[in-house]
Amino acid sequence: MNSNFYGKSIRRESKMNTVEIIFYTRQDCHLCVDMASKLNAFIAHHSDLGEQTAVNVVMRDIDDHSQWYQRYREYVPVLVVNDEEVCHYFFDGDELMHAIKGQSDSSVRL
Repeated sequence: MNSNFYGKSIRRESKMNTVEIIFYTRQDCHLCVDMASKLNAFIAHHSDLGEQTAVNVVMRDIDDHSQWYQRYREYVPVLVVNDEEVCHYFFDGDELMHAIKGQSDSSVRL
């Protein structure tokens, strides 16, 4: 947040939490395309998260790394938050919101 103090711009630091969503996907996957679309709609619909929580989506193609392929080849698409699988095959907005709020709450505790 920026404000003006005697003609000088001052930036106030906000305590914003960042939640990283890892999206395991692969090319030519119709379920992946569907989940990506629903994830984008979810983020747009829940833009109010942006005031306190920043959401960062990291796309990972499982064919790029053998470990990802071995772990997720039968389950793509997969959403992971805080090292926990949130959903696979089909988007689950309730589970994703629970995971986001859970990570956001736990990151505030010291």
